[in-house]
Amino acid sequence: MVLGRLTVILNLILWVKNIHTDTSTSCRTAGNWSCTDPRPYLLVGLKNFILQMDLDRTSPKRLASGLGNDILMDFHYREGRVYWVDTHTGVLSRIQLDGTHTKKLLSLGKGISGLAVDWRGNSVYWSSRKTGTIQRADVDGHEVKTILRDLSRPSDIVIDPNARFVFWLSDGVMSGIQRLDLIGDLIFTLLEIPDRLLCLAVDVVEKKLFWIQDGGSELSSLGSCDYNGNLVNVINQRLRTKSPKMSLFSDYVYLTDSESQSVLRVNRHTGEPAEMLKMRSVPVDVKVIHPMNQLVEESRAAFTPG
Repeated sequence: MVLGRLTVILNLILWVKNIHTDTSTSCRTAGNWSCTDPRPYLLVGLKNFILQMDLDRTSPKRLASGLGNDILMDFHYREGRVYWVDTHTGVLSRIQLDGTHTKKLLSLGKGISGLAVDWRGNSVYWSSRKTGTIQRADVDGHEVKTILRDLSRPSDIVIDPNARFVFWLSDGVMSGIQRLDLIGDLIFTLLEIPDRLLCLAVDVVEKKLFWIQDGGSELSSLGSCDYNGNLVNVINQRLRTKSPKMSLFSDYVYLTDSESQSVLRVNRHTGEPAEMLKMRSVPVDVKVIHPMNQLVEESRAAFTPG
């Protein structure tokens, strides 16, 4: 474990030397070791409200209320905003991370299955199982555009705008992970497995994807691969939830678990132990808020959707 941590630290140091990172995202990755990064914290989507708390579940604070029983959410760190969609009504809304300035933006339609914020292109992407599409709008809800059509039940969309990639889960005869290249509009299938893929998250520092797969028994697995579908690693982990959402930070993945009414913190290298952060109601989504989760690599020109 110590060796693994040292390897991660050395990789981060080498990565910082090779690229310049916007200081508005993380002062440490920019090479300013005298400054202090903000503390990471959780946003947990619960039935009808969003709760903000420290990673150890201390200092809970209600961020927004009256949201609906089932929401999907993402954040824009530099703008200080949280975006969410009520999956029953299809309405996309946003609020400042300090709990002010709530605003309804537009109706996305019913059947929304994924939501992701592009923090470089200042866009919001969403997927729909019902229509088999991935669409995009700007962060004010304007300039709506359909990016992809005729997809196989797309869900759990995530994005790395530095790499110009959008990823999502597909659900056909086989479950899979697919990737869109935002520069060339090329679709690539990274992975196809007989097990059902339940959720997807992206590590923009190590350029890796993480997912939960369910083989039909109580034994679910935590999987990972690189952006090309290589270096696949699967760790068995007993999880009871059948519709989890996931977020990453440091050595851990954070998973919603409806059965235990908790957010589970699982070591992403070993799969255990699973620490249980008990919630006051059923969690439906979770995000770790920290600039490391939305780095801006200045070695590449900023991408603006066309």
